[in-house]
Amino acid sequence: MSDRDFVVEPSGLIRTVAPSNGATYSMTEVQGLVGGYVEKIPFASNEVEVWANEDGTLIGLASNPVASALAGVHLVGAVLFTAAGRVE
Repeated sequence: MSDRDFVVEPSGLIRTVAPSNGATYSMTEVQGLVGGYVEKIPFASNEVEVWANEDGTLIGLASNPVASALAGVHLVGAVLFTAAGRVE
């Protein structure tokens, strides 16, 4: 994966994002991107980290078929895909 991080919205919209300091995301920043408390989702590659809303299913966030296909697990809400080690 390149250093281009992206958020996949439930609608399928994919938007590139970058940490505000240019290097790493704060946990607050990640929470803002996924809309709540965050959970790191296991991923097949050690070079990529996947972050989703920890309470997304409980609070009824919409299914995210694109992020689910990329991650290989069912995900809901906005999902952040980032290079490994970019979240503090």
